Amino acid sequence: MINNLTRFRVLQLYKRIIKLSHSWQSVNHPLKTSEEQLYIRNEARELFRKNQHVNNPNEIEEHIREGEARIELACH
Repeated sequence: MINNLTRFRVLQLYKRIIKLSHSWQSVNHPLKTSEEQLYIRNEARELFRKNQHVNNPNEIEEHIREGEARIELACH
């Protein structure tokens, strides 16, 4: 069973990713910005839906860390 704090963290992570996708600017290929924005949103949607039934707290935490790491890589 997922607790409320974990649920909140997952939802906040999803919101951060979606927000990042809206402000994303392609550095190497400016003409592909909207394509990359769409990719980010679709990838997030697909992965969150794929993992929505995960109940193991350790596995959920690992997914949260992976999402946060992806955000950090994208921002640098």
